[in-house]
Amino acid sequence: MKRIQNDYLKISSFFNKRLLSLSFIGLAFMALIVSCDSMQSVGNETGQVNQTVQELTLIDGKGNLSVTVQKGNESYFTLDLGSAEADLYPAVTVYNGWCASPTQQIKTGNQTHHGVSLFTTFNQEKWKPVNYLLNHKETLLIGDSELTQKEIQAAIWSLMNISDFNLTDINVAHLPEDMKSGGLPTFNVVKTEEIVNHVNNNYRSFEYTENSTYAVVVNNASGQQRMIIENSRYFITVSDLRETYGLTVAWDINDSGEIVGGNTHVAADGTLTTMGSMFARAINNNGQVVGNNGKVPVIWDAVSGQKALHTPNGDWIEAKDINIYGQIVGEFVEEHLLYEDEEYGNYYDYDFSAFIWDENQEVRLINDDGWAQGINDHGSAVGVDYSVQNRAFVWDEQNGTKGLGVYSGFSSGRANAINNDGQVVGSVLVAGNSGNNLMASSTTGNSKQTIREMDRLLQATQTKGVYDQSHVIEMLRSASFKSVGFPWEKDLTINTDKKESDRFEVSSFSDVIYSNTYRSEAFIWDESVGMTGMGTLGGEWSTAWDVNDFGHSVGYSSSEPGISHAFFWYKDLGMIELPSFGGNSLARAINNEGQIVGYSYDSDGNFYPVIWEIKFSTL
Repeated sequence: MKRIQNDYLKISSFFNKRLLSLSFIGLAFMALIVSCDSMQSVGNETGQVNQTVQELTLIDGKGNLSVTVQKGNESYFTLDLGSAEADLYPAVTVYNGWCASPTQQIKTGNQTHHGVSLFTTFNQEKWKPVNYLLNHKETLLIGDSELTQKEIQAAIWSLMNISDFNLTDINVAHLPEDMKSGGLPTFNVVKTEEIVNHVNNNYRSFEYTENSTYAVVVNNASGQQRMIIENSRYFITVSDLRETYGLTVAWDINDSGEIVGGNTHVAADGTLTTMGSMFARAINNNGQVVGNNGKVPVIWDAVSGQKALHTPNGDWIEAKDINIYGQIVGEFVEEHLLYEDEEYGNYYDYDFSAFIWDENQEVRLINDDGWAQGINDHGSAVGVDYSVQNRAFVWDEQNGTKGLGVYSGFSSGRANAINNDGQVVGSVLVAGNSGNNLMASSTTGNSKQTIREMDRLLQATQTKGVYDQSHVIEMLRSASFKSVGFPWEKDLTINTDKKESDRFEVSSFSDVIYSNTYRSEAFIWDESVGMTGMGTLGGEWSTAWDVNDFGHSVGYSSSEPGISHAFFWYKDLGMIELPSFGGNSLARAINNEGQIVGYSYDSDGNFYPVIWEIKFSTL
């Protein structure tokens, strides 16, 4: 499990989006220089430039490349290395880069350079100051809003200790045109010195790990050092969808990059369409959207608009997911009025039944005591079935319903999504003070009623599929439960006064909340391996909401009481915290292009629907 600290994040501007860019598994990149007497030089005179490269290792298969160089926005250069296939896909093709010498400028602007070789500085002692900066640059930028890539670039020159740049005696004539104006540097010399001093005081504690960001040295065909590339195992960005498209909530994304949430649809070209009165929950790769118009399930596409599904009459029918063939899964909800209350509102009990629907066969029930949450393109559905031991199930036409089993004694599994390889993700819940007993699969009435009361709670507040059960319990304990950030906003408190609790019919649930400690953990399941836990971001609970066809999963997890963050998980990487705007966050869906949608709060409690994008390095 790997946790990315929030203080490595920087919100900046990119394509008119509110963008936070960072290189993960090592974090951001460059911070700056140290004094000449504190390190050996990593740079050389022009005629001695090969000496530095000779100390480095040529990256396998990167000895004769063609590289297109452009001026950068978040760095001095961007370098396009062309198409490449990453083991984890999708792959990075364009990297941030920096100039290695002010007097050896490389041509930019659709200029392709051939015969380029790439050398790694990973594990190189002499490159520790540079690589310390690469891992902490974003922290410095967050800490000082006046810092720009120009100060970073000047710091890099100073750090490399090259003969044509002296920070204490700058020869302006040697500077590139965009780094000088009117005979003066356009970067802040004092701030650059502060960066250098910071690195000089801290770089010795830097240790290389598999998560580190590090420099890759670029040599051109003539053998002269020209640039360095920022490299990490992967890179993640996050952008504000409210600012970019005017979205109020982001719930799902397909492989074309179409996004739905609330009653809005964003096409791949950025066109925003209002879909009428509905709340969208899923979109397939054909652009078909499903959701609800009140208690009626509806389907929408750009050609036909919105139409209601032809379903049997029900008190409440929810559509949850749709596959590429237009098959839809969800739940029937039967409401039973228990009593009327003019002051607090009527109180209902609920019965759930999972269904699958398509144009040809209409509605078929998968079970009569549970609900379906996801479906893949093979017609396999997943969800919760109270008649199956441990609850979480997978269903298909041939085999019917199958329980997913347990993980480390956990129980009450909840399956939320299934990919086209049959991998299922969700969460499992257990009472902490009951050890590893299969509390929720017990036949005793109390344990089963406890879980059902939780589900009724989520149903009543329309937040089932939004919050983890353990998160709801945590919020109830702290009296902070409020489903903000969505088209609805409701508060829920549980009356713990024994004399009044009967009015809410949740007395047993209240007792359970305050007498038990519940924890949950996100899981991934497949037929051959069974159930595997994903861990947490350091807190007591986590849940996975979606999984793509590469086995990449997203969800959210607590890191400490009251703090929860979106995560990305893969078996080779573990659980990684996604960047936020400073507050809590949740990732709801991921497509096969590495695009993730969800939401983030900032440190002031403002809500933002967001899109994250993850790409893997091939260097």
